[in-house]
Amino acid sequence: MRIAYIECPAGASGDMFLGAWLDAGVDEAAWRALLAKLAVPGYEVRVRPVMKQGIRALKVDVVVEGEESIYDGDPGVHPQDDDPDHHHDHDHGHGSHGHDDFHTYRHEDAHTHSHDHGHHHAHEHPHRHPHRHLPDIEHILDHSDLPDPVREKSRLAFRLLAEAEGRVHGLPPERVHFHEVGAVDAIVDVVGAMAGWYLAGMPACYVSPIEVGGGTVRCAHGLMPVPAPATAILLEGLPTYSSGRWGETVTPTGAAILRALCERGEAPVFAADTIGYGAGKKELPVANVLRIRLGETAAAQRAGDLWILEANVDDMPGEWAAHALQRMLDLGALDAWVTPVVMKKGRPGMQMHVLCDAARRDGLVEALHEETTSLGVRYYPVARSVLARRWVTVSTPYGAVRVKVAERDGRVVNAAPEYEDCRVAAVSSGAPLKAVYQAALAAAQAEWLPGSQGQ
Repeated sequence: MRIAYIECPAGASGDMFLGAWLDAGVDEAAWRALLAKLAVPGYEVRVRPVMKQGIRALKVDVVVEGEESIYDGDPGVHPQDDDPDHHHDHDHGHGSHGHDDFHTYRHEDAHTHSHDHGHHHAHEHPHRHPHRHLPDIEHILDHSDLPDPVREKSRLAFRLLAEAEGRVHGLPPERVHFHEVGAVDAIVDVVGAMAGWYLAGMPACYVSPIEVGGGTVRCAHGLMPVPAPATAILLEGLPTYSSGRWGETVTPTGAAILRALCERGEAPVFAADTIGYGAGKKELPVANVLRIRLGETAAAQRAGDLWILEANVDDMPGEWAAHALQRMLDLGALDAWVTPVVMKKGRPGMQMHVLCDAARRDGLVEALHEETTSLGVRYYPVARSVLARRWVTVSTPYGAVRVKVAERDGRVVNAAPEYEDCRVAAVSSGAPLKAVYQAALAAAQAEWLPGSQGQ
């Protein structure tokens, strides 16, 4: 199984995720091509290498049309950050990070403004950002030609933030009036982070203990503790610590991305084969980077490490079965499937199967009881052998396509183009799906898999 271990010794923000995925080997051209499918115009993405206390990292800036004069040519760096006479109603400037202003308020704005933290009162905003609610963001995502996993992970991140802000301000998620969540740079940060995860092969993500900073932040209501209230809610259930008064090191964007991507619990043992560093803006006592290590879990897993769950049903609609399978996968099952069976009295029925690791067994058993009409769930340990897998991106006459390559002892034994990439390329080019699939496989064999034909 492919694993991404996300290390946050200096916190987390959206732009740090973008840099880390690209530095970890995500193809920048393919990544930009995915972002181009986002139905949001008027921005430019800039990628550059920087040094953070001797560590080379990638800094990614999302520059929105008309904003360069504000940032004096350095996206994410406010020209008045070091001016003690410059007034901000929210006076803490995002701690360690750059343009990642995914609050329902903005901490680092070029304009003086005043508004209530609840975001449901009248506002005075002389600046250009639109005010959007959660349904507006979801509408943008739903009308973008993004791959389904990118769209759904992005929707999840935005909804998690809306729910957190709603808890803080006593509002339902749909009524939270986002001031900065609607800004182009915030939307690109979230979708770009999910596109990086997608192009990295959609690994299972785990997070290290997270440095949350410390001290206080000033807002219209006065001083608030770090992490800010919504960020603290988003970090519930994730391991955190503070090294003192570093200011805000985890932005709401970063926290929402972590919650949307990461599994709960400790990461399994894995062998890293790729490492990427994404840089934040400011200098801290530690290197201001987010690190992602990608690798594979052990090739063989013993009985007891993995479990099969089974439930027989003969009185449940097929639509419920489809929903139950998706719920199992969403809850972390490694696989889920249905087998048609003939049950007692000759009744046609279904047998639900779930493959999971030991840590998720009990939760998935409970979910099977909730989502099916079965009165009992069987489970037993299994062992399996898995091939090491990696993703490569190949060029075809119809567009870029990812190919999953499976290896054993360094020898390629299988390669499969990603269906969703082939489907998008087929639709956009008008070519048959099978033609795109065959072109991608031929390109992989010629470019990435020399000598593998016929294996």
